[in-house]
Amino acid sequence: MFKRNKLYLLACTFIFAMLINSTAFAAETYLARLNGDGMFMVKKLPVFSLDGPRVGSNGELIPPDILRFYEHRVPVPTAATGKLTLTIRGQEIHYTLKVDEENLWRDTSSGGKPGSIPGRVGVAHIHLGKLGAIGPIMFQIVGPASEMVDGVFSGVLTAADLYTKPAFYGQVQPKYLAEYGIVTMADAIEAIRNGNSNVVVHTRKHWMGEIGGTINRARRRLH
Repeated sequence: MFKRNKLYLLACTFIFAMLINSTAFAAETYLARLNGDGMFMVKKLPVFSLDGPRVGSNGELIPPDILRFYEHRVPVPTAATGKLTLTIRGQEIHYTLKVDEENLWRDTSSGGKPGSIPGRVGVAHIHLGKLGAIGPIMFQIVGPASEMVDGVFSGVLTAADLYTKPAFYGQVQPKYLAEYGIVTMADAIEAIRNGNSNVVVHTRKHWMGEIGGTINRARRRLH
């Protein structure tokens, strides 16, 4: 009887330990679908003086003085899409970013013909806040030296990758992550868990971001 109870207790202990272990190492998966929705180009348009154009002494037309410039935002005309998958394991974030580079907005500045120079991913960041918010960078997942392998960028983010530099947004003052309460890796992971993060792919043509998406929890949990 005692032997049977001992085996029963050992079996229960083993099952309990396995449950605790599987919970501790369970991987949480998050996804973001990237497109041009919510992205915009910024054009500096001039505000002229009310005097209007003038005629010079030689009969030439002199344009009015420019008083200032204002920002005019228009949607990014991109057909590109992408997908970001994040898998959180403890204090590590494993990521896979796939971007349809063939459909990125094409740079025509030097070729002269529309679409002469294919678009390329410049850098990609995970920002604090939902897509559309001007939030600081939490992680850089693609840098100038990153290479696409088999159509994807991939890697692992740790506390050492937490972005500590200020983020500049034109005339907006630089902000550090710490000013938003993101100090540790745990803080960044919690922001992702709460749906308070987004990914933005910046290109040479659209340095402010060409495609992006809000990061949300996937429907299923992987182990």
